[in-house]
Amino acid sequence: ITYLHDVFEYRNAFYIITERCSSTLASMMKVKNFAGRVWLRPVAHCILQAVHFIHTQGYLHQDIHVGNVFSTFIKDELLPENNQALQFKIGDLGISRLIDEITPESTMANWMIPPEMLDPERFGRPDHRVDIYHLGLLFLQMILGGDIRFKPEDVVNGRPEFIANQLNIPEGNVIAKALTPMVNKRITSALDLVDEAC
Repeated sequence: ITYLHDVFEYRNAFYIITERCSSTLASMMKVKNFAGRVWLRPVAHCILQAVHFIHTQGYLHQDIHVGNVFSTFIKDELLPENNQALQFKIGDLGISRLIDEITPESTMANWMIPPEMLDPERFGRPDHRVDIYHLGLLFLQMILGGDIRFKPEDVVNGRPEFIANQLNIPEGNVIAKALTPMVNKRITSALDLVDEAC
């Protein structure tokens, strides 16, 4: 998770000062010949730890997407004098909330609303697995190498899960389990996703 240095109000505006990172995952994906499948494991390894920590503290991020995953250079464990190892972090916790406070009316971008927010009676009560669904969307975008957005009718009809199952790679099956529309059939935690994806 990006480090928070300070928060303050100045001239009727609120400021949040976080650590400086090198780039976003969104900008990395725009690089020519970006190999999403190659990057999936290192990205997943880092951000699934962050999501697990957020959930164990009783919070829901509810805004995980390629623009909110940041990369930063850190010291290489094998060559400590070299600052060339990449670490990935989740940032922008601006709409995070306590898991118990999430409702279908909670604010989030229209293009990433999970099925349970659209129809909780059909798909189940929203909980921490909203973040699991968002992780599935993020990983699917990485594999497909683009900014994929689904309409609400596609979401309730399970199109993201269907596309993930059609990838014909082992990672596709794991991503599909994160994108299952029914909350009670979705991968239950970030740690379970780590076990399957990493």
